[in-house]
Amino acid sequence: MPMNTRVPTTKRLREAAVLLSLTTALAAGALGATPASAASVATWDKVAHCESTDNWSAIDITHTYYGGLQINMDNWRHYGGTAYAARPDLATKKQQILIAEKILKDQGPGAWTCAPGTGLSKGGPDPYPAEDAGPAMSPLVNVGDINGNGVPDLLARRKDGHALVYWGKGDGTYTDPTDLGGGWDGYDAITGVGDLKKNGMSDLLVRRKSDGHALVYWGKGDGTYTDPTDLGGGWDAYDVITGVGDINKNGVPDLMVRRKSDGHALVYWGKGDGTYTDPTDLGGGWDAYDVITNAGDLNGNGVSDLLVRRKSDGHALVYWGKGDGTYTDPTDLGGGWDAYDVITGVGDINKNGVPDLMVRRKSDGHALVYRGKGDGGFTDPTDLGGGWNAYS
Repeated sequence: MPMNTRVPTTKRLREAAVLLSLTTALAAGALGATPASAASVATWDKVAHCESTDNWSAIDITHTYYGGLQINMDNWRHYGGTAYAARPDLATKKQQILIAEKILKDQGPGAWTCAPGTGLSKGGPDPYPAEDAGPAMSPLVNVGDINGNGVPDLLARRKDGHALVYWGKGDGTYTDPTDLGGGWDGYDAITGVGDLKKNGMSDLLVRRKSDGHALVYWGKGDGTYTDPTDLGGGWDAYDVITGVGDINKNGVPDLMVRRKSDGHALVYWGKGDGTYTDPTDLGGGWDAYDVITNAGDLNGNGVSDLLVRRKSDGHALVYWGKGDGTYTDPTDLGGGWDAYDVITGVGDINKNGVPDLMVRRKSDGHALVYRGKGDGGFTDPTDLGGGWNAYS
């Protein structure tokens, strides 16, 4: 591996010494609104030219600073870089710049010894404008009961890349969220997949933007996850990835994907050891929908159902699970669902034995919950209030 042999400057060593004392303040600052900060790729190239002589795989001789922008491990971890790679020098140039943007936002250009003369400053152009995550990524995700209180919880991804968990209280509402930290913007798909290893814990599947790999975070039962396991590449062939519950009644939850190339839906069957079988093709036509979400067992037959939204007219439809891994023809729930930019099954959050549905209203960012009635229908929605458009 190429190494940068430049000795760290006095300023760099001094900054390293005070970094740990800043961690608490930085974490608090990440939760509030701060001015946008950005620098162009050309500016970051100038910084890298000085910091590492353009070597994006550089490691300094003290093994303290890594990559083209010489980011230390405390900053790399704090700002979520480990979602991309274990160290900065192992990440791509783009990934290093994305983490550097977060450092710039909090610490300013003084975090780099080489900032003077490069034009590095707050308020410049965004080097990589945010891309629409597409239907594979909902910003509000049912993750199941991950803290063991018998009520499903909700994961939300904030626009700064932090993941937060809202804990279900059992009365149809949630506690204030707990911040799981940054780096979740390294993923362009996040979905709850249920208990894949049959250990009683709900797990989480994500797709890494940089290489299309799927990874599973294993639930620990205390509201946190283990480090993820890599399931390998090729998952960027899909534009929808969603856990669908146990639809073949083998006691293990399954996973549905939609293939970009032809609009076919495929199901990966959970094996019970944390892995999946090869997928089964359910056929084409699924590109007619711009929402596909696991709705849980809405009609009480013991099999999870699937809710979709039709692009052409904003109608919601439910496919009823048959228990053999297939679905009946869908039932049309009517129009008006294009008023929402998020539609996601959230499980039984009011403990009446029937799963519920959460939506986010486009016009004002309010979250609303449709309560499942047990006959395949829903009550009129309950408004949980505004501010949910903070999630992307």
